[in-house]
Amino acid sequence: METNRHDDAAALARAKDYPYTTPQFSYVFAGGIALALTNTGGDPLRRGRVTFDGREMTTLEALKRLGLAAKDSMEPRIPVLAYGSNGAPEQLARKFANHDDRVFVVVRASLTDFDVVYAPHFTRYGTIPATLAPSAGTSVSVSITYLSPAQRDHMHDAEISAGNYIFGRLAGIALVPHGRAKMSECWAYVSPHGSLDVARAPVALAAVPAERRRFQPLLTADVLNHARDRLKPGANLDQFISETIAEHTLRRTRTRALRQSAIPFAIDGFMPETPLR
Repeated sequence: METNRHDDAAALARAKDYPYTTPQFSYVFAGGIALALTNTGGDPLRRGRVTFDGREMTTLEALKRLGLAAKDSMEPRIPVLAYGSNGAPEQLARKFANHDDRVFVVVRASLTDFDVVYAPHFTRYGTIPATLAPSAGTSVSVSITYLSPAQRDHMHDAEISAGNYIFGRLAGIALVPHGRAKMSECWAYVSPHGSLDVARAPVALAAVPAERRRFQPLLTADVLNHARDRLKPGANLDQFISETIAEHTLRRTRTRALRQSAIPFAIDGFMPETPLR
């Protein structure tokens, strides 16, 4: 019984704590550890330096100490925006727990004229996750994950299979990675269903830092409360979340209800690509 209570508490925390803790520095994620990158230029896997065990060393040396090796250089990897939980080490660990290639390069960046907002759907773990929305003048903190082909295919399975996101190239943007050259395009997963509507406007993730923000920021727990009030007024929030997690059909029904009033998708310069299978 105690184990069940612990599991229930962990499931509720996972839903409410989204998008989890994302380091405000660039890092290599390997062996379950986020190794701070002390330089992000060039090839962080082959020529980079990280902080490990309290001292600076090459990325290759740190990987060797962890009993790991990069499967490849940065050459085959593609830059993919991580603006919700995919920049958080604990989420990468969960999504790639059984994957062969668990060495990631995650570079912090600033994206202009966009904000990170809530999407109009529930995940299988009961939260309301993020998507992108245009926001003139806003500068929002994001990450760029550099994914190998195998990691990209695995991420496709996690992000696209439920029909909540599409993958494509976001062009004509102002994306400034820390320590790397400014980028005008990047790959991204975005919600084709637009963004969650609260008072007829998107709602920003309060946990994601931004400057000159135009949208109201809310914590995930507050957004889940809003969804509960809309879909099952008066219900206990924890019970509402637990039902959403446990019942697939109910989760889809609640997602459809959120989408009825969603702010339509409108990202100029986004070019969808059919996932390679």
